[in-house]
Amino acid sequence: MVPPAATAPESEALPVPVSATVTAPVSEPASEAAPEAEAVPAAAADAATPAEAETPVAASSKTKKPSKSETKPAAKSKAKPTAKPKAKSEAKAKPEPEQKTKPKSETKAEAKPKSEAKAEPQSETKSAAKSKSKAEAKLGAKPEAKSDPKAAPQPESKPSAKSDPKAEATPDPKPEAKSKLKPKRSSSRPTPFSDMLRCPPGRVDLSKIATDSIEGAVGTSENVKERTLAELAAVNTRLSDLQERLFASSRGADDNRRVLLILQGMDTAGKGGVVGHVVGTFSPYGVQLTAFKAPTAEERSHDFLWRIRKAVPDAGYVGVFDRSHYEDVLIARVRSLVPQKEWSARYGLINDFERELADDGCTVVKCFLHVSPEVQRKRLLARLEDETKLWKYNPADVDERAMWPQYQKAYEAALEKCSTESAPWFIVPADRKWYRNFAVANLILEAFEGLDPKWPRGDFNLSKEKARVKAA
Repeated sequence: MVPPAATAPESEALPVPVSATVTAPVSEPASEAAPEAEAVPAAAADAATPAEAETPVAASSKTKKPSKSETKPAAKSKAKPTAKPKAKSEAKAKPEPEQKTKPKSETKAEAKPKSEAKAEPQSETKSAAKSKSKAEAKLGAKPEAKSDPKAAPQPESKPSAKSDPKAEATPDPKPEAKSKLKPKRSSSRPTPFSDMLRCPPGRVDLSKIATDSIEGAVGTSENVKERTLAELAAVNTRLSDLQERLFASSRGADDNRRVLLILQGMDTAGKGGVVGHVVGTFSPYGVQLTAFKAPTAEERSHDFLWRIRKAVPDAGYVGVFDRSHYEDVLIARVRSLVPQKEWSARYGLINDFERELADDGCTVVKCFLHVSPEVQRKRLLARLEDETKLWKYNPADVDERAMWPQYQKAYEAALEKCSTESAPWFIVPADRKWYRNFAVANLILEAFEGLDPKWPRGDFNLSKEKARVKAA
């Protein structure tokens, strides 16, 4: 009654766009606006000066001839405080000769684009003085200085963001899509997979956990699969070395440490694929693989953990459970194989059992391979369409698929109740086979690195044994 493990072609791809940035040159819009700036009165130029000082492109693209309604707010000095010295300098420059006012206007031109620096004729200085005197007649002599801090929000700052038509016409729709591809994993792995994929505390809602995430993958959107597979090969090489060290350490010293990998998931999630592409790279001398099926008559006559205890790996070994004791709180619950009172009591028994393993030197790595129902359908159909995979197909898989919601609830309960400090659950997105294998391999690697197995030192006199060998 327990569905078998399965693998499928690794053909999934990940189209992840890359964001682009458009930078518009400042000098071109300024030069185009130069002819129009020569005809602008100085009062309008004063009102635009603060925005121009911040964004020259905005000033050059808005050198239109203002109306009277536009000139008055400018005289009220809605501009930033930086414009006050310029306004006062013009008032002082009124009784002075035109030769002396010229340096003042040149100072003003330094804060403008080059295109507006040309618009400094004497007529503009006179018109600016007239506009200012009219404004002062309405507002009084001192309101200009006091109006700055109380002025309404400056409208000049907003147009500066829209001043570049190219930037405005080229929005960046890609950051949101790029967020699906989490920050790339560097060679130093700043964020361990055991942190990224660890089951969150509290209530678990699998519908809110992505099945197609590739968090921690390597490369860019164009080569993420190829780069990650290349990195997987390097990870497997490192795993093979650490596995041999663990095996050797148990032979040469009193070292009871071992690793137990537990794989759970719906049909076609890829339990067999992980065994083939990750565990398959280990030395078979140090691996103990157990694929649990429906319990036999003898197994049913014992406690549900009886057959599990018999399969616990020995010291120095890597044990792999393709399905496990969790079937007794999954299919037993969904199919009502035992009363609710019985299967509900098993969560606590499982936690006690796994705590015993941890205390006895067994590192437990529990991976729930999280696949979507859409991907499962594709993989089931792929088995039916390929004669080399017909042997993997089981008609009972469709019956179990019909109870998908019930199985999701059963998995959520197992993840909530049995993810402990000594044996946490890891939720591995399994829609993409290459990422699934990469994630599980890294989880095992981090477990090995935590153990840090060393090559054992011989319990004999090394120099003496060398001499004996040479003399033999």
